[in-house]
Amino acid sequence: MAFVESVQKKSAQHIQIREMLIDLASFTAFNFVRYSDGELMMLLGHDIRMTPNGAWIGDIKITSENFKQHDCKTFIFKDDKYIFNELVKSFNHKSINFVRGLPLSCCVGAERFKKLAEIGDCKNLSTTANLLINSNYRYFLNHVAPFLFFHRPVIIIANRRASVSLFKHTIKHIQIGDNCKNDINDIISEVLENLEGLNESARKEAVILSAASYISNIVGYRISRDYPQCTFIDIGTALHPHLELGLPRHYHKLYFSNPTKYTYHECTMEW
Repeated sequence: MAFVESVQKKSAQHIQIREMLIDLASFTAFNFVRYSDGELMMLLGHDIRMTPNGAWIGDIKITSENFKQHDCKTFIFKDDKYIFNELVKSFNHKSINFVRGLPLSCCVGAERFKKLAEIGDCKNLSTTANLLINSNYRYFLNHVAPFLFFHRPVIIIANRRASVSLFKHTIKHIQIGDNCKNDINDIISEVLENLEGLNESARKEAVILSAASYISNIVGYRISRDYPQCTFIDIGTALHPHLELGLPRHYHKLYFSNPTKYTYHECTMEW
């Protein structure tokens, strides 16, 4: 388990992503689930609204960015306790190959990270939530993504508008709707039914890729618990341009405006 061992050693993030590719090439199972800014706010009990007219945390507007429909979501703590409870279970799940990507202090501030650490053990098999993007984005697109496109059969959890045509061995595109929090159990059931329909060898070969916001955290936890021989990667927005879902994040715009000169923040791997 090259990737897991590199996380245990707190290796530099450029080493961790290379070890992840080694595991993908050798059919060594791992589960990588990201808890980014949004999941952090949810775990801390804050309401979130991402809309075509901007984004709010509680009553505070944090950006005027016009989010596309597939990127919009709401989380109202008093109404969405089920989601909160499942996120807490996911965050506190422990398995020999369940790796959590965390929103580290360098990105969210020491105070918020300290509050996150009160919810669960942040030291257990943890790395940066930005492992596939930011300073590693060029390597991810040039090395990891092509391997996923051409060499491993994949189950893809992504918005119904996504195109999966670049993937040559797609088992299933599990299409999710916009702000689909009421469909979580149906989505989980569809993922698990697809895995159940595969024989043991096929499960070991398949990679489950999820671009489904906080649903990825819950699905990844369920897969780790029930199908630990499977490989799961929470890809977040990393492949949105390739899924024809646009360039929704700043790192996309920077990279695709000038790939050869692209640089971005490298997380401080201390916590």
